[in-house]
Amino acid sequence: MYYDNECETCDGEFVSRQAAIQHMNALDHWGPRYECDSCDREFVTQGSADQHMDDTGHREPQFECETCDKTFDTQRSADQHMEDTGHREPQFECETCDKTFDTQRSADQHMDALNH
Repeated sequence: MYYDNECETCDGEFVSRQAAIQHMNALDHWGPRYECDSCDREFVTQGSADQHMDDTGHREPQFECETCDKTFDTQRSADQHMEDTGHREPQFECETCDKTFDTQRSADQHMDALNH
């Protein structure tokens, strides 16, 4: 049997438009839509849209390496990349020997170890 009356949310198929409307009213399938950032596919929940974007690689990267412009979905991933590759700009400098460090802790340890 051919059905050409679809629920706009879950793609359920119904014999009549009235049956589709009753279904959408009963299940509140008229609710807000959440779109994929890349393909404009719509989802009933933000979680469904997020899962789709994660599964398909459609999520727009938000965080960038300061050196090579590679992008990452999370700040943590970008930070880890910069630490692993040495792409992080040194932030702390020893005032005595001009050696640079990525963290204040590393600089402090250097100062303590060498009695600067």
